[in-house]
Amino acid sequence: MGNRNIFWPAILQISPSLTPPNGTFVTVIGRSFLFGNVSTNDLAAHVTVNGMRVTDLEYISDTELRFRTPRIGEGLPLYSHMTIVNEDGGYTSCPPSSAGGPTVWLNLPQCPQGGALFYTKDCSLAGYYGKDTCIPCPVGGYCPGGNRIWALVGYWNEGESTIPALCNPP
Repeated sequence: MGNRNIFWPAILQISPSLTPPNGTFVTVIGRSFLFGNVSTNDLAAHVTVNGMRVTDLEYISDTELRFRTPRIGEGLPLYSHMTIVNEDGGYTSCPPSSAGGPTVWLNLPQCPQGGALFYTKDCSLAGYYGKDTCIPCPVGGYCPGGNRIWALVGYWNEGESTIPALCNPP
């Protein structure tokens, strides 16, 4: 048995990164997707979100995929686990099952900037946050959509749902 090369895919961008509970079409940009020899019927087995197969998967190129995210019923909001397995057995997961919460995912090389796919019923506009209405992102915060506010450099907050405060160094 000889050695073979395995190409490890990477997820560089998910657009949009927010999805409603009933699912939506997303485009994933990355590298080494390598599905050229996989039949259309078998393609969906290679991409999962939260362990569920995606639907309407379209292999555009080795660097781009498009598909519909699965419908979920409960447990919102939810950071989602996406896995892509290419035809030679190389795979990537974002976030990996051993990763901590969303603040850890932001710095993982296999996850795009901004972390993983996020299911929410809350505000779906980037630059805004809120549950029932969309509110412009506060000073010192980055709002990726949903009811989430991430503190910018020089600010801090106790969690994604609190307004950032300016850091006062000693």
